[in-house]
Amino acid sequence: MSGTANPTHEVHRGDIPYQAPFTRSASPNDSLTTAYGADETSLSDAELSEDAFSDKVLASLHIYEKREEEERAEARPLIMPRVRRGTTPTASAQTEEKAMFDQVMRSLRWHVEELEEEDTVDTVLQRRIKGVVETQPSASEVDIVMESLMESSSQRPA
Repeated sequence: MSGTANPTHEVHRGDIPYQAPFTRSASPNDSLTTAYGADETSLSDAELSEDAFSDKVLASLHIYEKREEEERAEARPLIMPRVRRGTTPTASAQTEEKAMFDQVMRSLRWHVEELEEEDTVDTVLQRRIKGVVETQPSASEVDIVMESLMESSSQRPA
């Protein structure tokens, strides 16, 4: 043995001198187990089959329902025929027309926001890509550079 830093750890001449391994005491048994509380499942839920209970939980989480953004994206505004000339529009027709106008405006605003966001992302990406992707020198430019280097090296005194 070339030296003993730790009586249980041999050190060889070719070894890299690492610090002695860290040892700690074992964890207590009560920290390794998990104590669960009493089962609080209601009787109606306990009587359900596993599939029915799963469906009930998923329905309460609203996982399969569409978000507001999805609803707006899929909504297609229907343009109803206008009231003919010479007749007076009813109050319900006016409220329907106002609701339709509001829906169309919301949809247009949403689409404009989406386009602005896409444009912002595109401009940021273009700025980043612009620095990475530069035009490569053409063969004629390389020839010019090489010729200028050759001329400068030939002008140097030996």
